[in-house]
Amino acid sequence: MILLNNMSSNEKISVVLEFIGKECFEIRLALMKTMKDIQIGDIVKVMTDNPKSRTNISKWCRMNSHELFLSDTSGVINIYFIKRKY
Repeated sequence: MILLNNMSSNEKISVVLEFIGKECFEIRLALMKTMKDIQIGDIVKVMTDNPKSRTNISKWCRMNSHELFLSDTSGVINIYFIKRKY
């Protein structure tokens, strides 16, 4: 479990998914499975180098009612923190 400075103690990163060199559909499929396996309120950290992920991950979160609450797209590797909401 990883805690971030701006996260409360009850928020934890329960899964880290690395998708270097992967297509967005692979990321979406893994996110769907992962969200079913974690607790409500848990957080998934996604790391990818796919430039399309900038729009695809935020759309996926909206469509599936999960919260994209932190992201860093300033480097070659994009990092997203997604909280399971239901």
